[in-house]
Amino acid sequence: MTETYVADSSVVIKWFKRGEAYEKESLMLLGDVLVGKLTLILSEWTLLEVARGLKKSNYSAEKIDKALYFLEELNNDGFIKVVPVSPYIAQAKDIIKELNLYASDAIHLAIAVKEHLTLISEDKHLLAEKVTRYSENFSIRVMRLQALYNLTR
Repeated sequence: MTETYVADSSVVIKWFKRGEAYEKESLMLLGDVLVGKLTLILSEWTLLEVARGLKKSNYSAEKIDKALYFLEELNNDGFIKVVPVSPYIAQAKDIIKELNLYASDAIHLAIAVKEHLTLISEDKHLLAEKVTRYSENFSIRVMRLQALYNLTR
């Protein structure tokens, strides 16, 4: 049976940027997605966050377009599931009020909460202790790439 996780842009961007911390684990995650071992749920905002992260690192428009096309093809082929944010807005608002997270971070966490899934992230805001405590209230986890592969390998 395929395991399903929520992932944010701090994980996905490592598929395209070389030399990132935990690049190896991120590429292992991509490999597991491509062989059908794992399915990832991404918010539609993740694609925009990846584009912004690549632009901040001076990637060309062509390389950004190729990265986004790759993600769109993964979605079209069923390897990942890119979901709209609208079903998660109410939960994200509650998260923002309680944890003072950025909207995009709150959306990723809201998806994990509503879908009862582990969120994979390397984002310092989502790895904060207050987020861990909040997540435990919903019996979910926010997990780093390294922890995912220490548990499953």
